[in-house]
Amino acid sequence: MENSLKAFKSFLGKDKISAEGITEKVCRRFQEYLLERYNGETPSGYFMRFKRVLKKATKDGYFRHNPTEEIPAKVGGGKKLKEILNAEKYSKLMNTPCLNYEVKKAFVFSLYTGLRWVDVKLLSWSLIKNDSVSLVQKKTNIPVEIPLHGIAKSIIGEKKEGLIFQLPTQDGANKILSQWCRDTKLDKHIT
Repeated sequence: MENSLKAFKSFLGKDKISAEGITEKVCRRFQEYLLERYNGETPSGYFMRFKRVLKKATKDGYFRHNPTEEIPAKVGGGKKLKEILNAEKYSKLMNTPCLNYEVKKAFVFSLYTGLRWVDVKLLSWSLIKNDSVSLVQKKTNIPVEIPLHGIAKSIIGEKKEGLIFQLPTQDGANKILSQWCRDTKLDKHIT
């Protein structure tokens, strides 16, 4: 439910939502938004939760007619190919200032380790041992040991205490990365 709400707020581009702005047309555009951004069952799951909330809101009198009643939930297409930064685009990105240096460092660290956001956000110094990162990945629940490339080591610097990166929310970090791409004039979707 929470992820569905986050997706809807991201679609709207604002945090405040009023019932009068939620029309059938907006709901259809939200469904398209989900189908463009997510794969498999995720768009359907998010939209079904969204529909459930609007059904309850209609029952509670916020709507005369449920704006999602005529819109079936749809499953997303197959897996999208991951976008790759070639050396030229990577270099261009590195030479463009980023609004948040911590986000830039964490992003580059992710490139050199293959770690996902959820693992980098919670990465603590206690997980760095003998020039490797040893952790149980949150998404897969699989323990991994990843040798640190020289660039990854230079990004994190000398061992300290606590979290390695002081990062904003995932949504906040992705907005910073999107702006960084726009400033670099890259038409890539990086997260």
